[in-house]
Amino acid sequence: MKVHFIGIGGTGMGALAGLLKAAGHDVRGSDGPLYPPMSTQLARAEIPVFEGYDATNLEWAPDCVVVGNVCRPDHVEVLEASSRGAKLESFPSMLENSLLPGRRSLVVAGTHGKTTTSSLLTWLLRGAGKDPSWLIGGVPQNLGRGSHLGGGEAIVLEGDEYDTAFFDKKSKFLHYRPQRAILTSVE
Repeated sequence: MKVHFIGIGGTGMGALAGLLKAAGHDVRGSDGPLYPPMSTQLARAEIPVFEGYDATNLEWAPDCVVVGNVCRPDHVEVLEASSRGAKLESFPSMLENSLLPGRRSLVVAGTHGKTTTSSLLTWLLRGAGKDPSWLIGGVPQNLGRGSHLGGGEAIVLEGDEYDTAFFDKKSKFLHYRPQRAILTSVE
């Protein structure tokens, strides 16, 4: 599938783009100027990035456009995608529909400590030889990147309560279908 990300430079968006590329999809995206660590990760994954937002960024005719939660309905690329008949997906619904089927979802949620706890859980699973996939909001030093498509059944996800897109106001973690969860704290 051909997938375009609007706002690919965000930590979560870029990490998901990398997972989809590793799964064999044709992935591209657009954003403002990119900076490390995402510029480095996207370049390493060989994902083309258009600098700036423009209708011409969709001339490659993607099947699906993943819309970041900062985009509004009148965003130039959202309008172009709609006029071309491309499917619009939010970040978490794309993850839910394309990468979660067949995997055991382990979600870390809470007020504080999600990234650290997600990193630790991933590190433990790797040490146990489970070869997990992961999508973590930061770039853990011990893992070297915020996402990875592993061969094992587990996928570790950092869950948060933020809404997903202008057309999908559910909290992100509601899309993740956890089979197990760690709740770090609640305020």
